[in-house]
This record gives sequence, C-alpha cells and structure tokens, in this order.
Amino acid sequence: MIAGRTDPVRGHRTLSLTFAGITLSGVLTFAAVAQRWIAIGPQDLDRWSFAVVSPGQAWIALSGPAAGPPDHGASFLLHAASGRSIRTRFARGPDDVLPVAFSADGRRAVWAEYDGTQESSAGVLLRLDLDRRAAEPVRTAIVERRPPSRLAISPHGDRIATVQGDRVSVYELDGGRLLAARALEDLDEWPVPVFMGQDRLRILVSRYLETGGKVLTVVDLDIPSRKLVAVTALPDLGWRRSLSPDASRIAFNSQVPATVSVFDLAGGRQLARLSQRGAQIRANYLPDGRLACRVMAPAATELTLLDADGQLLPGSPRFRLPPRAALGPVFQADRDRLLALEVLQGPHGGVQAGWKVLDLRRGRTLAIGPRTLQPLLPHSLEPVGNAPLFTDGTHLLRIDLATGRRQLLGPARPFHSVYQPAM
Repeated sequence: MIAGRTDPVRGHRTLSLTFAGITLSGVLTFAAVAQRWIAIGPQDLDRWSFAVVSPGQAWIALSGPAAGPPDHGASFLLHAASGRSIRTRFARGPDDVLPVAFSADGRRAVWAEYDGTQESSAGVLLRLDLDRRAAEPVRTAIVERRPPSRLAISPHGDRIATVQGDRVSVYELDGGRLLAARALEDLDEWPVPVFMGQDRLRILVSRYLETGGKVLTVVDLDIPSRKLVAVTALPDLGWRRSLSPDASRIAFNSQVPATVSVFDLAGGRQLARLSQRGAQIRANYLPDGRLACRVMAPAATELTLLDADGQLLPGSPRFRLPPRAALGPVFQADRDRLLALEVLQGPHGGVQAGWKVLDLRRGRTLAIGPRTLQPLLPHSLEPVGNAPLFTDGTHLLRIDLATGRRQLLGPARPFHSVYQPAM
C-alpha cells in the first residue's frame, strides 16, 4: 500500500521491513537502558539512603535509589581514596538499615544478600578482604532462611553472629560451619549481639512488661558449650543508650526526667545517676572507655569526661560552652580532641548549628562546617581519626580537625544518615 499497490506479497514484505526496524530500534533502546541500570556507579545514586564507614575510614558501605524502574536502587562498597567501587546487593534489614559488619581492624567486610531475585528469597552472607588490592566479594557457605536483621563480627574477623527472627547463630566465616545457635523467647525488639572475645557473645534484648514499662535482659552465649548464660535483667530506662567498648557498662539517657543512669551489666548494679536541677544531662561512651557527659543548663553548657562507672576522673578537663548551647553526641578524634554538633539558640529564637572540634587540653573550639555538613562515622565504636570523612551534599571530603583544611576526594550525593543528633 505504501508503494501505491495492493499486491499482498509486496505489502507483506513492506510491513515486515517496517516492523523489523521498529522492533530492532526498541530492542537496542531497551538494551541501552538496561546496560545503564547495570553499569551505574556510586555517583549515579540520587542520594545516599544509607552510608557507614569502616574502621580506619578507608571504605564506605552505601546504598540509595537510582534512575530506573520504580523502587530501583543500588548499593556499593566504595574505597574513599581511590574511588574504586564494588557493586553489591545488600539485603534490606529492619528500619532500612543494611546488615553489614566490618572487623575491628578494618580488614574484612561481611554483608547479607538475597540468595535469589525476590525479597522473599533466602539470605546468603558474602565477605570481602578489604586489605587485598583488587579483591572481589566471596560468597560464603552461610545461608539462612531469611537475610539476618543484625550482624556482629568477632575481633579477629573469623566468626560472624547473625540475628534472624528470634534465632541467634554463630558461624565460622571462612568455612561456614555452624558453631552455636539458640532461640530467644518473647522478643519485642531485635536483639543486639556483641562479641566479648572469640568464644563469648553478649546479647541485649528489650522486652515489654505486662505491668507496663520495659526491661533489658542481658544473656551471654558461650560458643564452645552452645549454652545461654543469664547475666542480668535491669529496667530499660531510655531508648538512647550507650554501650561501653567492652560491653560491660551501659548508660541510659532518659527523656523525663533528663538524667543518665549507668549500670554494670555483669551484676545489674546501678553505678551512677547523673542529674542536675533545671539541666538536661546526656552521656555517651568514647572508644577509650571514658564517658562524655554533657550538662546543658540555661546558664551554660559543660562537657565533662567521667570514668566508665560515671565517676569524675581526677584532673579530668571540663569544657564550658556559651549559654543557650546544646551538644549532640560526642565523637573522639584522639585523647584530647572531640567532635560534636553544637546548636546555639539566639536571643530572638533563631538557631545556628555547626560542627565543632573541642580541644580539651587548650580549652578551644574550631568550627569546621555547618550542620548541613554530614559526617560519615565509623561503623563501630572507635575514634573518628584526625581527618574524618564528610559529605557536603556535592563532594566527598576529609577535614583536618587540627586546621579545618579540606581535602576533596570525589563526587558524592546527599544522604540520610543513620546518625541522628540527640539533644
């Protein structure tokens, strides 16, 4: 018909050529789009929905939505210095937190992926040796019915603990051998596992009482005997709680009243109750075991370093901030320098917020950026280092905490941090 004729043979040939061209064009377009989805890198994410840094701050685990089909996203392990990235398929855990763990020495990463294409698939653990150049992810022999909601890695990086539903399991990471597994009863929140060495796993479980209130139950899993050992049960006095580096102490930050209660987890004994009339008290443990206590009162804000039991250390420095100042959780750079978010309320209701370095030895502060500057904090309780990683929404950078000097490392995207400042 295009040629002005009604010859069925020529018409069929013409239509076939036309449809073939359209089909080929569509296939090539789909292949190009699919290749684009497959070949995306960290710079193609619309934002970083999840970002956490390994000990030593060499690697970043991140994920986020990307251009593509609805709910399309991607996740990566990014080497901050070189820009090298490894595509992963992190399984999504509770509260959109990804099950990923780094060994304390920063040499190994472990994470969970779906063992299939569906979110109903089983979960498999993968590991990556971060200290080996050009290393690729290795699939382990550890497969569970569902991806675990929590992971904890042993100090030497050779054992992994998983929480899947009400079951806590400990595996040999390289061989995949199951070393111990126990079920926990009457769970109201996801248990928090912490290695107390190679052969002992401490598990913190919060439960609601029938009479009201909550209780924090602490049990230890003895890995060689595969037995649960009850440690203590104590009132859960606040969801903002801080665990000491050796998991022997816990500090509860209560909202009403605004106090801090410190307990010994071994026997459940209360060691200290920090309060001050008319002031808001907040505290968190530092990597060296000291407790950073913030007393925010109308007259002034003070930062004091206490011992692990919540007692004043002899000769401990006090840091005094201006009136109407509030501090978020404090992070340790070294023995004498801390990093914190400072919020200043103006006399007429305005608020200014920014990241400050607190020099405890000299009693000085150094402003290094506004609140929009987001720190990428280490995955575990460890010092942030003298030049921690940040993102300003456009670039990935390091900031020297001694001078405030910035070093650009490459492009970055805005992200929703798992860290939320607590005032």
